[in-house]
Amino acid sequence: MVWRFFVWPLRSNFEDWLVQVLVRSPKFQHSVRTLHRRVNGIKDPTEPMQRGEATRLPGDQGALVSFFRHWKNAVKDDIDVIRGRQQPPPRR
Repeated sequence: MVWRFFVWPLRSNFEDWLVQVLVRSPKFQHSVRTLHRRVNGIKDPTEPMQRGEATRLPGDQGALVSFFRHWKNAVKDDIDVIRGRQQPPPRR
């Protein structure tokens, strides 16, 4: 039982260091931010809907966002063709 007195300070320092590294890491910050957005995005079902909310499609973010999503996918496909991972589309 005497060994606990020697190991405990080392373990405590290691835990402190590990927590500091975890809290400072960008991936941890990103995951906490994502979780925060998800939790705060949950709406109270007893709250009345806002104007236009009933007719809006889930995930509909607007034309500009949709355009950039399609543009990003097209650029990814072009890069895959250049790298040889995908066959080019047939020419007309």
